Amino acid sequence: MYDAAIQNPDMLMQLMQMDPRFMDVLTELTGIDLNAMGKKQQADDSKWEDISAKAQEEQKKNEAAAEAKRKAEAEAALPSEERQKIQKAKDAEAIKLKGNEFYKKKDFETALKHYNEAKDMNPSEILFYSNIAACHIEQKNFDAAVKSCDEGIESAKGKQYDYAKLAKVMARKASALEKKGDLDEALQVYRAALLENNDSSIKDSMKRLEKAKKEKETLAYINPEIADQHKVKGTELFKAGDYPGAIKEYDEGLRRDPKAVAIYTNRAQAYIKLMEPNQAIKDAEKALAIDDKFIKGWVRKGTCHQMMKEYHKAMEAFDKGLLIDPSSKECQDGKAKTVNLIQASSHASSGNDEERMQHAMADPEIQQIMRDPIIQQLLRDMQENPAAGQAKL
Repeated sequence: MYDAAIQNPDMLMQLMQMDPRFMDVLTELTGIDLNAMGKKQQADDSKWEDISAKAQEEQKKNEAAAEAKRKAEAEAALPSEERQKIQKAKDAEAIKLKGNEFYKKKDFETALKHYNEAKDMNPSEILFYSNIAACHIEQKNFDAAVKSCDEGIESAKGKQYDYAKLAKVMARKASALEKKGDLDEALQVYRAALLENNDSSIKDSMKRLEKAKKEKETLAYINPEIADQHKVKGTELFKAGDYPGAIKEYDEGLRRDPKAVAIYTNRAQAYIKLMEPNQAIKDAEKALAIDDKFIKGWVRKGTCHQMMKEYHKAMEAFDKGLLIDPSSKECQDGKAKTVNLIQASSHASSGNDEERMQHAMADPEIQQIMRDPIIQQLLRDMQENPAAGQAKL
């Protein structure tokens, strides 16, 4: 193996990677400290990496210095009026940066003075208007913030402008409008800002506001008294046999009061009458999620499982209802009916009810059980050797 490894360097490397002890063996046989060689190589590599990094950093500095020199020479060649304009913009930017320092310290009044001074010195820089608006927002002077943004937006009209900067000013205005409570107008301004620049932060702000607006509208719409009125109307339509009409009333009732468990179970009963247990069970479970002691929730849930021929789940639901109220006639009757259905099904088809089998196989719990390797092996044994499978049971 030693001779083969010496003749084949690739094999040698593989051996050393598989078992570090090969390196020790080779060190003894050759008298060469391979570990030391490896460490020296790593040190050399690290040294060259440091030299390369320093060279790249030096190159960047030289390039930046060359660019600064080029700009300075270009500015020096400009007419006096243009040079003054550029210098004024630089001075205004320096004043703004001072304002930023006070803004970070939450000294908004002093920051505002610097921002206004910068704006007066260079009115064409629209971000200064956004800086001013930011201070007004912190001071909860939202009207002043909106006004400042409008001035900045107006200053960009009829001129060449930086669309990304304009979008920032518009987004600032939208933020001020949102805090002021004008959510609809704020959304309009956010959409307009995205037309200028499809910026991810603006998009996220708009989505957050849309969600907040929807939640606010939902909360504002809640009125338990009106919800009860729709419940009464729904019950009248239910008694008259107009189940779709009853569901519409219950829908509106739940929009008015999403926590009304009685309306959920009433709507579930209407779906049951329409032979839609899949819809009905959702309402039953929503009611139980709000109040798991609400008997009618267990009654409706049990009835739905019964209709879907999931008799084991129906029994479980009725039993849970009876634990809460042992005298519940609906739970007692539901459980008794389920027992009768199980017996009738057994006598009618000897347990070979295809529809019930389909429902069972669609049940996530049953699917999980069927994926168990032990259960799968047991089923194979039952098919191939029923006697052996029965013995395992």
